[in-house]
Amino acid sequence: MRIVLLLLMLVLGAPVAFAEDEPKPPEPPKEEAAPEEEEAEKPVTFDPWLRNPRLALPTALKAKKDMLFLFTSTDQSSAPYSLETVILKDEAFLTELAKTYVLVYLDHPKTPAAAAKATELPLIRQLMGMFALNDTPAVVLTTMQGHPYARLGYEVGQTVESFKQQVESATKGAAPLKKLVAMGAKGDAPTFAATFRALAEESSRPLLYMYSGYNGWIQKAKSLPELKMLAEIIEEESKIDLALRRNDVQGAAKALIAAKLVSGEKLLQSAYRFGSYLLQKGEYALAHEVTAKALADPLINRKDEEIREAKWRQLKEALFNLNAEAKKKLPK
Repeated sequence: MRIVLLLLMLVLGAPVAFAEDEPKPPEPPKEEAAPEEEEAEKPVTFDPWLRNPRLALPTALKAKKDMLFLFTSTDQSSAPYSLETVILKDEAFLTELAKTYVLVYLDHPKTPAAAAKATELPLIRQLMGMFALNDTPAVVLTTMQGHPYARLGYEVGQTVESFKQQVESATKGAAPLKKLVAMGAKGDAPTFAATFRALAEESSRPLLYMYSGYNGWIQKAKSLPELKMLAEIIEEESKIDLALRRNDVQGAAKALIAAKLVSGEKLLQSAYRFGSYLLQKGEYALAHEVTAKALADPLINRKDEEIREAKWRQLKEALFNLNAEAKKKLPK
């Protein structure tokens, strides 16, 4: 028993006292201490990244910060002008980001050998699916609850300052989203309507597409007379957006054809984009149908002299050409 207690005290680091009736163990001979060598100062590596995806949400909620996810592939991210090597290794920028965001670094190796050694790969792939990411590198901003509100791109040669402006703009645009998340569909009608309209602005409307089915927002908006038309348009547009985020251009074109309220700029630009893609892919019938829908829009049918902006005249001509080319390819 005495031996057990002694071992326990040693493990716990408690001081050990020997009984007086037992001889104390002899003290080892004292050796002259070797002169201490000054240790070379080790460079401090600045690393604000959280690398365990399971800790991201609880850390963000505790810190009351949004999250910034960097999805990368370390086995293929050595390009000297990549997002990771140029921007996200800038210590001053990261220090500033860490004041507002919990920074989460997630590695998604692409080669089988590297993937076999990776940890939490299934969860990282699940997150990429949730955020509609098809490739790395990618940056996603989310609320502290995990609601994504921005996917940021990167161009070779982009400066830290321009990327910082992207982050700031996305954060500012997410303010109505955060308010709706906090309020839910139970908020009073005037406050809900004002917040919904703010989120429906062109710059932040994609956020409504992403959350069109979330928490009954669209349903509540459709129940309010002043928001009914806007909510129905967003509901149609969100179906198109959802298909595009899945890289399903055919599905997006079909959703556009089925839409009854989408018109004007959104209809014409989407029809041209989808029609061009479908024509290249040999989907002639669908290309013809989607461009025909655009050509029936009132905006495109105004006389050329009534269309003041040159871009609309050019788009009108391009849609006519696409439609005619698709029609020629249709089976007789």
